[in-house]
Amino acid sequence: MNQSEFKGIVVSSPSKVLDKSNGGKYVLHVVEITNGVLEGQRVTAQRTILNKDGEDKESCIEGEEVTIHATIAENENGRKPFFEIQKNRDVAADEDLLKLLAA
Repeated sequence: MNQSEFKGIVVSSPSKVLDKSNGGKYVLHVVEITNGVLEGQRVTAQRTILNKDGEDKESCIEGEEVTIHATIAENENGRKPFFEIQKNRDVAADEDLLKLLAA
């Protein structure tokens, strides 16, 4: 898979809270991809809500626009696509970065 970042819309409520092996916590959402080679596909994507350092992160709500990071995991059972949700406000806005760079 060449493209590893996609835009999408959350189309489900979060799953129950699940534990990560590193001590974090996550939920699953169904996300409809809105661009690229996966446009129109609905995928199950993970959203970390408590990272390994104990930092809380918000879950997502239905209808929210998000960024999806896709990777392909390989194990003894073969290859499997893995999707992780990044909320658009998890990263600095271009406008804010430009202000800081101009200083």
